[in-house]
Amino acid sequence: MFFISFSLSGQVGASVGFKSFQAEEWLSVINQFGDGSSHTASSGLSVSLDYRIRIKDIRLEFYPELSYSALKNESAGSNLEYALSAFHLNTNLYIFDLEGDCDCPTWSKSGNLFQKGFFLQVSPGINYFSVELNGSDDLDKDADLFWDIGFGAGLDLGITEFFTLTPTIRYYVAPGAKWSHQAPLNSEEMTTRATAGQFFAGIRLGVHL
Repeated sequence: MFFISFSLSGQVGASVGFKSFQAEEWLSVINQFGDGSSHTASSGLSVSLDYRIRIKDIRLEFYPELSYSALKNESAGSNLEYALSAFHLNTNLYIFDLEGDCDCPTWSKSGNLFQKGFFLQVSPGINYFSVELNGSDDLDKDADLFWDIGFGAGLDLGITEFFTLTPTIRYYVAPGAKWSHQAPLNSEEMTTRATAGQFFAGIRLGVHL
């Protein structure tokens, strides 16, 4: 009954977009595993699913989100690949429409498109990632966890009463992100910390139930 009560006025969504990933301190270690190739930022496709939870009296909305990203950087002798599975609590604040006018899709709300649809977003979350350097026998695959927080903005575009498209941009930062891995050229365990950054640009399709 608890989950049914949410679905009566809830909204589910799916997103797809471009994501890039950069962690300079990790790259300095990774490049020692290869054949001298110099890898830079990795990029690729990111997909996600979310569910909307809305506060009744103010347009502050929460979107718990599960995502997966497959990112790659190709160099002459080896390919660097990141796989990230993440959970984020996307929190949208509609700064120009704080009181709103109804618990309904953007398409049904009064006011101009920008006023009712623009929001700022904060996205704290956790990432489980793996690193693989194809072409190197020393770094097969290492995995670890790191926390981050994203900051972004978006615009809800009401298509019909039941569907909303939302283009979004977001930047995640993870100060002191930890990666535990073997040391280059030997089997010793070492930890490398980095300020990891991710940029995301994509579009979300929301379905109002």
